[in-house]
Amino acid sequence: MSSPLSPRDLVITQGTAAFAPFAEHAAATAAAGCRGVSIWIREYKAAIDAGAKPAELRRLLDDQGVVCNDVDAHVVWAGAGNEDASPLRGLPLELCVESGQVLGARFANLVITGDEGYEFARGADAFAAAAETTLAAGLIPTLEFVPQPVSPVDDIAKAWAIVEASGIGEAGLMLDTWHFTRGPSTLEMLSEVPLDRVLGLQINDVGSEAWDDPMRETMHARLLPGQGSAPLVPILQALDAGHAPAACTIEIFSDAHSALDAREAVRRAVAATESVLTRAGSR
Repeated sequence: MSSPLSPRDLVITQGTAAFAPFAEHAAATAAAGCRGVSIWIREYKAAIDAGAKPAELRRLLDDQGVVCNDVDAHVVWAGAGNEDASPLRGLPLELCVESGQVLGARFANLVITGDEGYEFARGADAFAAAAETTLAAGLIPTLEFVPQPVSPVDDIAKAWAIVEASGIGEAGLMLDTWHFTRGPSTLEMLSEVPLDRVLGLQINDVGSEAWDDPMRETMHARLLPGQGSAPLVPILQALDAGHAPAACTIEIFSDAHSALDAREAVRRAVAATESVLTRAGSR
């Protein structure tokens, strides 16, 4: 497990690095002066499938002077029917654990999905089972809420209720500002959860008008922080006031952003994020 990053550290996802391959993602992160990367489980698998050895990937991060903050994300099925009906298909939990252990990640991010038969108790049990597995492997589990139709756990209050019901004291929340803004979460809800259990933060921005297809929008049209209408400053200020320990992960999925060179994409994302952090007067 890597040493904890602080709330002042910036973490770069593969999308923010224009979906560059693993080595370029790490190099662009280091070139921007950022300390951490967030690694998609699919990104890890793609590197292995391309012939990289697990130890080589960890050594590559070490050589660049960056650490893996988290592996993202294992999809936890909590439906009553067949998982094949899930709108979001993930990779096996075993691969999540393997990638996290190999790369020295601190956190493993989890997302719950289900069907019309989803019930709270089923979600809490499914999360607890996956979280116990990641924790036993040395990875602290976080739960990310995602708007419908992807997840029945679509706001921060529901996510915290699941984490609390799981009984796993080390588990926490992942707050993605896109999902917060496009879903039913509110700043009042944010004030009602224990913010010191917000262990992950993914920052980005949203357009002024939501698309009819939220999955297509979230994967193709996220904006750089400060370029849209998400309440980023009050979110950041609330997290700081509540002593949330999460590092600031920049997560951009955007066709326009992905057309850039990886280093330029990261440079622009970091500059935009730092401007918002300055306006928030914190982190």
